[in-house]
Amino acid sequence: MKLIIFIVLFSLLYWTLAPKYVKSDEWNDFCKVWMKYVNKHPQALHAGCCDIDHPTNDLLKKVYLGEPMLMCDGEYIYG
Repeated sequence: MKLIIFIVLFSLLYWTLAPKYVKSDEWNDFCKVWMKYVNKHPQALHAGCCDIDHPTNDLLKKVYLGEPMLMCDGEYIYG
């Protein structure tokens, strides 16, 4: 029983903390493809965490009900 609890807690901690410290090649490949579509359709899509300073994120950086809608690596991004 203790082993199962340990495995569950370790898994939860790993999957919540690991993305903050490691940007994988898969994420970088996704961003390259995603940004092509964002630049092609800037009114419909947002760059998100791929490019925080991209002009399409301006709406997401505005504060709504006390918090911005853009959150990258566990931190809110303010405009």
